Amino acid sequence: MLLNSEREWVRPHEVLLALRDGGCSTTWLEDVNMGFRPSGYVALGTFCDPDAIRRVERGGLAAAVLFTEGTALEGFSLLRIIRSISADLPCWLVATDPTPHTLQAALALRVHSVMRHPVEAGVLSGTVTRGLGLARFHSAGSDDPSDDIATQGS
Repeated sequence: MLLNSEREWVRPHEVLLALRDGGCSTTWLEDVNMGFRPSGYVALGTFCDPDAIRRVERGGLAAAVLFTEGTALEGFSLLRIIRSISADLPCWLVATDPTPHTLQAALALRVHSVMRHPVEAGVLSGTVTRGLGLARFHSAGSDDPSDDIATQGS
Protein backbone atom coordinates (compact mmCIF):
# COMPACT_ATOMS: atom_id res chain seq x y z
CA MET A 1 0.00 0.00 0.00
CA LEU A 2 1.07 3.58 -0.68
CA LEU A 3 0.26 6.84 1.02
CA ASN A 4 -1.10 9.44 -1.43
CA SER A 5 -0.97 13.24 -1.12
CA GLU A 6 -4.18 13.27 0.93
CA ARG A 7 -2.49 10.85 3.37
CA GLU A 8 -4.85 8.03 2.39
CA TRP A 9 -3.66 4.50 1.78
CA VAL A 10 -4.07 3.40 -1.82
CA ARG A 11 -3.08 0.12 -3.44
CA PRO A 12 -0.66 0.15 -6.35
CA HIS A 13 -2.41 -0.38 -9.66
CA GLU A 14 0.42 -0.72 -12.20
CA VAL A 15 1.61 -4.13 -13.41
CA LEU A 16 5.01 -4.10 -15.11
CA LEU A 17 5.32 -6.34 -18.17
CA ALA A 18 9.05 -6.85 -18.82
CA LEU A 19 8.86 -8.13 -22.39
CA ARG A 20 11.85 -9.80 -24.03
CA ASP A 21 11.54 -8.46 -27.57
CA GLY A 22 9.37 -6.36 -29.84
CA GLY A 23 7.22 -9.38 -30.72
CA CYS A 24 4.36 -8.20 -28.52
CA SER A 25 1.61 -6.53 -30.50
CA THR A 26 -0.13 -3.34 -29.45
CA THR A 27 -3.42 -5.21 -29.72
CA TRP A 28 -2.21 -7.85 -27.24
CA LEU A 29 -1.18 -5.16 -24.73
CA GLU A 30 -4.56 -3.45 -25.16
CA ASP A 31 -6.27 -6.81 -24.54
CA VAL A 32 -4.22 -7.31 -21.35
CA ASN A 33 -5.27 -3.85 -20.18
CA MET A 34 -8.92 -4.63 -20.96
CA GLY A 35 -8.59 -7.74 -18.78
CA PHE A 36 -7.06 -5.68 -15.96
CA ARG A 37 -9.55 -2.80 -16.22
CA PRO A 38 -12.40 -4.26 -14.08
CA SER A 39 -9.99 -4.70 -11.16
CA GLY A 40 -8.33 -1.30 -11.57
CA TYR A 41 -4.92 -2.49 -12.80
CA VAL A 42 -3.04 -1.18 -15.82
CA ALA A 43 -0.19 -2.87 -17.72
CA LEU A 44 3.07 -0.99 -18.29
CA GLY A 45 5.12 -2.63 -21.03
CA THR A 46 8.89 -2.28 -21.29
CA PHE A 47 11.24 -3.97 -23.73
CA CYS A 48 14.58 -3.50 -21.98
CA ASP A 49 15.86 -4.54 -18.58
CA PRO A 50 17.27 -1.13 -17.57
CA ASP A 51 13.81 0.44 -18.04
CA ALA A 52 12.22 -2.36 -16.02
CA ILE A 53 14.78 -1.95 -13.23
CA ARG A 54 14.26 1.83 -13.11
CA ARG A 55 10.50 1.29 -12.88
CA VAL A 56 10.87 -1.17 -9.98
CA GLU A 57 13.26 1.23 -8.22
CA ARG A 58 10.65 4.00 -8.40
CA GLY A 59 8.24 1.74 -6.51
CA GLY A 60 4.48 1.72 -6.47
CA LEU A 61 4.01 -1.38 -8.65
CA ALA A 62 1.33 -3.93 -7.89
CA ALA A 63 3.26 -6.72 -9.65
CA ALA A 64 5.74 -7.63 -12.37
CA VAL A 65 5.42 -10.15 -15.19
CA LEU A 66 8.73 -11.20 -16.72
CA PHE A 67 9.12 -12.84 -20.10
CA THR A 68 12.06 -15.15 -20.80
CA GLU A 69 13.22 -17.35 -23.66
CA GLY A 70 12.87 -20.88 -22.32
CA THR A 71 15.97 -21.91 -20.41
CA ALA A 72 17.85 -18.66 -21.13
CA LEU A 73 18.80 -16.89 -17.95
CA GLU A 74 18.05 -13.28 -18.89
CA GLY A 75 14.59 -13.38 -17.28
CA PHE A 76 16.06 -14.89 -14.12
CA SER A 77 18.82 -12.26 -14.00
CA LEU A 78 16.18 -9.55 -14.12
CA LEU A 79 14.12 -11.38 -11.51
CA ARG A 80 17.14 -11.59 -9.17
CA ILE A 81 17.72 -7.84 -9.56
CA ILE A 82 14.04 -7.13 -8.91
CA ARG A 83 14.15 -9.31 -5.79
CA SER A 84 17.19 -7.37 -4.52
CA ILE A 85 15.24 -4.10 -4.95
CA SER A 86 11.81 -5.28 -3.86
CA ALA A 87 11.76 -8.66 -2.15
CA ASP A 88 7.97 -8.71 -1.77
CA LEU A 89 6.87 -7.55 -5.24
CA PRO A 90 4.53 -10.24 -6.63
CA CYS A 91 6.08 -11.67 -9.82
CA TRP A 92 5.01 -14.03 -12.58
CA LEU A 93 7.18 -15.59 -15.29
CA VAL A 94 6.22 -16.28 -18.90
CA ALA A 95 8.64 -18.74 -20.55
CA THR A 96 8.83 -19.95 -24.14
CA ASP A 97 9.79 -23.48 -23.18
CA PRO A 98 9.49 -24.01 -19.42
CA THR A 99 11.51 -27.02 -18.32
CA PRO A 100 11.58 -28.60 -14.86
CA HIS A 101 14.78 -26.59 -14.25
CA THR A 102 12.99 -23.36 -15.27
CA LEU A 103 10.11 -24.13 -12.90
CA GLN A 104 12.48 -24.97 -10.04
CA ALA A 105 14.52 -21.81 -10.52
CA ALA A 106 11.38 -19.65 -10.78
CA LEU A 107 9.84 -21.08 -7.63
CA ALA A 108 13.13 -20.64 -5.76
CA LEU A 109 12.89 -16.95 -6.68
CA ARG A 110 9.31 -16.89 -5.33
CA VAL A 111 7.32 -16.31 -8.51
CA HIS A 112 3.59 -16.88 -8.15
CA SER A 113 3.45 -19.06 -11.25
CA VAL A 114 5.04 -19.80 -14.60
CA MET A 115 3.01 -19.54 -17.80
CA ARG A 116 3.93 -20.82 -21.25
CA HIS A 117 4.56 -18.28 -24.01
CA PRO A 118 2.63 -17.33 -26.03
CA VAL A 119 0.06 -16.58 -23.36
CA GLU A 120 -3.40 -15.28 -24.15
CA ALA A 121 -4.04 -11.76 -22.86
CA GLY A 122 -7.10 -12.86 -20.86
CA VAL A 123 -5.23 -15.73 -19.24
CA LEU A 124 -2.38 -13.42 -18.21
CA SER A 125 -4.61 -10.65 -16.84
CA GLY A 126 -6.91 -13.14 -15.09
CA THR A 127 -4.02 -15.06 -13.50
CA VAL A 128 -2.32 -11.91 -12.21
CA THR A 129 -5.59 -10.35 -11.01
CA ARG A 130 -6.56 -13.51 -9.10
CA GLY A 131 -3.08 -13.80 -7.60
CA LEU A 132 -3.08 -10.19 -6.44
CA GLY A 133 -6.58 -10.53 -5.02
CA LEU A 134 -5.64 -13.64 -3.07
CA ALA A 135 -2.45 -12.01 -1.79
CA ARG A 136 -4.42 -9.01 -0.50
CA PHE A 137 -7.02 -11.33 1.06
CA HIS A 138 -4.37 -13.30 2.96
CA SER A 139 -2.43 -10.21 4.08
CA ALA A 140 -5.56 -8.34 5.19
CA GLY A 141 -6.92 -11.27 7.20
CA SER A 142 -10.43 -10.80 5.85
CA ASP A 143 -13.02 -13.42 6.68
CA ASP A 144 -14.57 -13.19 3.22
CA PRO A 145 -12.40 -13.54 0.11
CA SER A 146 -15.15 -12.01 -2.03
CA ASP A 147 -14.53 -8.70 -0.20
CA ASP A 148 -11.12 -8.42 -1.81
CA ILE A 149 -10.88 -10.62 -4.89
CA ALA A 150 -11.49 -8.64 -8.05
CA THR A 151 -13.83 -9.78 -10.79
CA GLN A 152 -11.88 -11.80 -13.32
CA GLY A 153 -12.47 -12.25 -17.00
CA SER A 154 -10.46 -14.58 -19.16
